[in-house]
Amino acid sequence: MTFLKILLLSLVSFFYLNAFAGQKLLTRDDQKALYPLLVSNWKKAKSWIDDLTESRSVSYIKVRTLKGQKQSLELKVSGVNPKSCAISLAKISRYQDYQNYLSFIEKSFYKEKSQKAFFLISHSLLPYKMSLSLRIPRIKKPGHYPFEFISGIFPYLKGKIFVARLNNKCFFFIDAHWEGSKTGINSTLLEVFLQTISEIGMNRLMRF
Repeated sequence: MTFLKILLLSLVSFFYLNAFAGQKLLTRDDQKALYPLLVSNWKKAKSWIDDLTESRSVSYIKVRTLKGQKQSLELKVSGVNPKSCAISLAKISRYQDYQNYLSFIEKSFYKEKSQKAFFLISHSLLPYKMSLSLRIPRIKKPGHYPFEFISGIFPYLKGKIFVARLNNKCFFFIDAHWEGSKTGINSTLLEVFLQTISEIGMNRLMRF
């Protein structure tokens, strides 16, 4: 069953992310401006320029099984919105509306005062629903923004979101790391699932 789940997730990701293959989203000037933005966040990301030219997002996800009944997660996701940061962030920062934007989010809400967001992720290929509670500021302009998971499947996960202008477009880079008790989900399945929803989710957000 695990192999079948991985295969289905891989096929969903492949067909969705290749639906826009051949469309050039970035100009040569955009590519030149993109390089320092990528490598300043992760040196290995320099290879992502071609991917971001033809797709709105790209990701690196690694889930490892560790000794002592533990797992670790390394996540890096990047995307380019063809609209300006002012326009795109006006909608992307409305975390409470993600239940209306993303099919795998069943419920979402945001508390402005405490900067707490909650997402309930539901997918037929997961053994159970994932609840994510995190502290994240409402991002309204370019800059570096830290975030932290408060509870859920990845408690105390820490990360940052970097937003920058890319000529007349908007560049996003998410970087997060976590290590903790086993989630109860096979590491390979969890890795493929996270890579799939991160790229599909980012692609969707990059269309706002």
